[in-house]
Amino acid sequence: KTFVKNHSLIFLGVINDKNGVGILPDIIMEVKKKVPDVRLDVMGEGDMREELEARIKALGLTRHIRMLGNLEFKDFKDLMTNYQAGLVTYKYSEVNLIPTSDSMKMRVYLAAGLPVILTKGFVFSDEIVKNKLGFAVEYDAKSFAKPLITLLTDGALSRKLRARALAY
Repeated sequence: KTFVKNHSLIFLGVINDKNGVGILPDIIMEVKKKVPDVRLDVMGEGDMREELEARIKALGLTRHIRMLGNLEFKDFKDLMTNYQAGLVTYKYSEVNLIPTSDSMKMRVYLAAGLPVILTKGFVFSDEIVKNKLGFAVEYDAKSFAKPLITLLTDGALSRKLRARALAY
């Protein structure tokens, strides 16, 4: 789809600390201040699932963050194009290979035409910035929220970034 008119975001990946899932509720709390109907779907499983669900509940975000669990590709491939953007919230670390690896979730988002909002400082975050496919930000909730709010409220920007993602 070249354009969708909703306020839905996606996080696809393992629910663990390395993938930065602990920041997701904080991001949605920030975005919700300006976009009250924002929704984040979290696809995946991992050792932080129960902790994340408890935090979502404690913050009153159960209407805004849905935990979808593991879905097979055939089950989520048609859903992906219905989101406004994909989140890549990796925590930067010098003790794993993420900073120099290739982000498959970023590739899945781009293949679905989704702009990507991701943590800066990675080889693949430089690729997003260079090709104007989304935004690379500091690893904190306000830094993620700012471009998300802009993207969710600016239809022209959303269309432009989706077209670039699809062309890429």
